[in-house]
Amino acid sequence: MNWINGNDISAHQGDVNFKTMRSAGSEFVYCRKSIGYYSDLRFWDNFDGAKTEGLPFGIYHYFYAGYNVEKQFSKMIEGIQPPDLTFPPVLDVEHKHSVTKSQALGEVLKFLYLLKSWWTGVRMPAIYTAKFVWQDFYSIKPGWIHDWDLFVANYTNELMPVYVPIGWEKTSGGIAIPAEDQFINWQWEADGNRKGHAHGVSSYDIDMDRMQEWYFNLFVTPSPPQPPSDIDVVSELEQIRSAVDSIEAKV
Repeated sequence: MNWINGNDISAHQGDVNFKTMRSAGSEFVYCRKSIGYYSDLRFWDNFDGAKTEGLPFGIYHYFYAGYNVEKQFSKMIEGIQPPDLTFPPVLDVEHKHSVTKSQALGEVLKFLYLLKSWWTGVRMPAIYTAKFVWQDFYSIKPGWIHDWDLFVANYTNELMPVYVPIGWEKTSGGIAIPAEDQFINWQWEADGNRKGHAHGVSSYDIDMDRMQEWYFNLFVTPSPPQPPSDIDVVSELEQIRSAVDSIEAKV
């Protein structure tokens, strides 16, 4: 499996130098757009910085169960349009709420369908979550993979995520899904990694992501091969002439 390295950030990261982030090996970034009813205080700085540096870019909203869905959705899309984004939007579902599981799940679905109707690009919006938060507070049903992509949080040094919510491990019919097909993006490291400064942010820590290459390539056109430089052409001609001279000398 081939990975594309990136980060997701919010106001917690403080000032961000996107040139340093890119130099550290990051090829994309997701920026928090909003949280509950409020905009991320650093979003527009991060939006402008990522665009200036040319980093492929996505947004996410931190969802609160029990809060008005339409109001949260309006805050997420405020001031931005689908063409502004490289990747489909992401709904961050990690709130350990106190409402019923059925109410929380209904609100998640309502938000997702609003987001799906807003998004005009390819694929579908994605859900960011972790196995036990999702299963303990939202759903233990299989088959979510049919409708929504997964941005999974699982902190491990393994080569693949170890814990994935059952909704993306199995189809609605209970058929196991190959591990490499269960998710499109993987947050594999976060708090305590002390990699923030090396990736251009003010905070000590930064979320580290691995996106599947096939998914990245759906939205980011690979750079065309560069034509050979004049030096390369001259060098090649000299090699050809030398080979011809060698052949003629033998004849």
